Amino acid sequence: MKRGCFFGFSLIIISIGIAFYIGEKYGPQIYDYGHRKVTEFYNEKIESELNNISGAYSDSVKVFLHKKMDALKDKQIKLTKNQFEKLKKQIGNLSKKKIIDSTDFNQLKRIFK
Repeated sequence: MKRGCFFGFSLIIISIGIAFYIGEKYGPQIYDYGHRKVTEFYNEKIESELNNISGAYSDSVKVFLHKKMDALKDKQIKLTKNQFEKLKKQIGNLSKKKIIDSTDFNQLKRIFK
């Protein structure tokens, strides 16, 4: 085995060991930080989409979503990726439609059940 291959292989092994150590020791903190940042990003995205919506139920939808998000934070319940995707898709559709009616509002309520 050549000297360069030995040092390269050793460097790879040491890097993997460091990654496992950091993952074991700080994994939950890294996960929580990442989850918090992703949640903040989605909340900002949803908030900007909600500002484009009008109609009879627009205020109801905003209040409903704020209450649901606050309740989830208080209970330490995390939305699944599937629920986030459904919520994002529904809000995107409402933003394109620009008007909310009772059926749209009921569809939003079903996402959180």
